[in-house]
Amino acid sequence: MKLCKAITMFVFCCIMLVYLPRTGHCEERKEVKIGVMAPLSGPLAPYGKAVLEGVRMRVEEANEKSSGLNYTIKLCVEDNMENDTTTISVYNKLAGSDRVCAVIGPLTSTCALAVRRAVAKLKVPLITPTATNDKVTRDNDYMFRACFNDSFQGRVIATHVVKEMKKAATLVDMNSDYSKGLAKSFGEFFQKLGGQVVAEEKYQQKDTDFAVQLKKILGSGAEIVFVPGYPPEVPLIIKQAKAVGLSARLCGADGWDNDAVINGSGDNIEGSLIVGAFSPDDTRPQ
Repeated sequence: MKLCKAITMFVFCCIMLVYLPRTGHCEERKEVKIGVMAPLSGPLAPYGKAVLEGVRMRVEEANEKSSGLNYTIKLCVEDNMENDTTTISVYNKLAGSDRVCAVIGPLTSTCALAVRRAVAKLKVPLITPTATNDKVTRDNDYMFRACFNDSFQGRVIATHVVKEMKKAATLVDMNSDYSKGLAKSFGEFFQKLGGQVVAEEKYQQKDTDFAVQLKKILGSGAEIVFVPGYPPEVPLIIKQAKAVGLSARLCGADGWDNDAVINGSGDNIEGSLIVGAFSPDDTRPQ
């Protein structure tokens, strides 16, 4: 994921939060503690490690620039394993006994939605780098995000593909609020723009065989198949789509922007579309 610009924003915001009256933990304190919770183990570990690497890079830069000032930033890092219950426990620890000023994470919409109540209660701001579900920041003064939401991303995808393809199918991870939210947004905008959703198939996390769903999509006549998901399922879907003879183009969202998807799919990913946080105008080497 292209997280450098977003992580710069995170760290800047967290430093600013130190001086806001509402964050009583950090007033007149030279050490600014910022929590990071991300999946450092499990199937989404590559995403979590990328985020942590970016945060550490920006913190190092900020600490070098703050040498003449009266603060230094310290990170408190926790592995939330991208599990709902663990995410809530980790947030409570960071906001409670660790006394951080703000928390970066979690990564997925499902975990971000799960921790909303704890954030509203403890009032220690949380900034998610990648949770796109529309409800993540809704009606919560302490929940923030540094990425687009599902409504925006779904509209961008639909607007792009409907120009050439009028029949679409979706293949949705029913365990993921991210996947369900994106599929809903894409479908609504695609139909508003004159397209037709001819198949809506579902799968569960940890599934390994998608032949039944893909054959149904093949029979629907879909020209584009939108698969908003993550590894390990997405590379398997991409490989099996070719195996069942599906000629429709595959399309993914920001969850595909990872080496596990690109490399794990082999040549089968050629011709697919990926929508993510990339800007050709950003010339920075990071």
